[in-house]
Amino acid sequence: MSSDLAAAEVPIIDVDAHVTEPATLWTERVSSKWGDLVPHVVTEPDGGERWMVGNKRLESVGKWAAAG
Repeated sequence: MSSDLAAAEVPIIDVDAHVTEPATLWTERVSSKWGDLVPHVVTEPDGGERWMVGNKRLESVGKWAAAG
């Protein structure tokens, strides 16, 4: 690679990007017979979203996802 190559010509691939699962990941793919036992997202009164499994609250949606 030439040292006079413009930065715009060099492809940059971000290998540390993070994404979160879509809210419907499990509810669309697992039989409804499992009901609330599959991971699902609920909207809280303050407008925030939370992953739930049964009655157990998990971390907030996207908490660990830097790229949204």
